[in-house]
Amino acid sequence: AEFAEHWQLTEASTALLQSFDLQAQAKVMAEFSPRDASRDVNAIFAKFAQGVGSREQRASSVQTFLAQWSLGPEAQQLFFGLPPLAQQRVMQEFRPRDASSDCNNIFMKFAQGVC
Repeated sequence: AEFAEHWQLTEASTALLQSFDLQAQAKVMAEFSPRDASRDVNAIFAKFAQGVGSREQRASSVQTFLAQWSLGPEAQQLFFGLPPLAQQRVMQEFRPRDASSDCNNIFMKFAQGVC
């Protein structure tokens, strides 16, 4: 409430902030600092908050993907070395037939083929 009052956020902006998980809310509140605070900052806030929210969501989906396939350090290093679009493609398309066995080697071959 104090943050919303300080920046004179509208109900819509406050609702947007509250729609994020606590980690994203904390990041938005810590990092939001518009240059010109003399004007209505709600449009700037909405754009900023949505950017933080989508980055937080992406980071969460990457962690979920890595955990889903139990990818080890070498496979993770390869993944994080890929350009963002290739990372996205790998996450969308990697579907090994036998998911019950160790997927690290299959993943690395697949990821290298995407580049």
